[in-house]
Amino acid sequence: MNSPNFGSSMVSMEVLREAGSTISLLCYNLAKEVAEFRGQVEEQLPSDWNDAIIGMKASDVARNGSGHSASIVLDWANRAQVFLPALMLRKLQERYTGYPGRLLSAIFSTHIRYETQQLITANTMMDFRLPSDTLSALSMKANISAEIWSDPMSSLSGNVFW
Repeated sequence: MNSPNFGSSMVSMEVLREAGSTISLLCYNLAKEVAEFRGQVEEQLPSDWNDAIIGMKASDVARNGSGHSASIVLDWANRAQVFLPALMLRKLQERYTGYPGRLLSAIFSTHIRYETQQLITANTMMDFRLPSDTLSALSMKANISAEIWSDPMSSLSGNVFW
């Protein structure tokens, strides 16, 4: 145990312990800020708010003037927009179990969340998404119907996701 490297390992462990404590405190403070922000937003909304009250609406985007809706635009009070394939919107409507009148808000915020997550994690060790071909094969061959760490915007029809 008189190895010259043993003492330097102990210093490294102390540095790592301190770094872990600092990161833990930072994450805790950020989580507190998010909770406080949510409380402030909730105070500004009436308890019976719905999509119309906050200015959330959906519109068809016609394909090449054909009149067929290829995609839907979710518009939040002319502040931000999200485009979705019409089929995806229908699938999400089928799966929705939240408050009536808040479907568009739920889809909009979910889309933004996963889009942001993808921007941060793409091509990193934190990207846990399976390719769609793999998901299809698991569903058909192994009768898998649940997706963990999945993006609800791209999960297979009929599957549940977390």
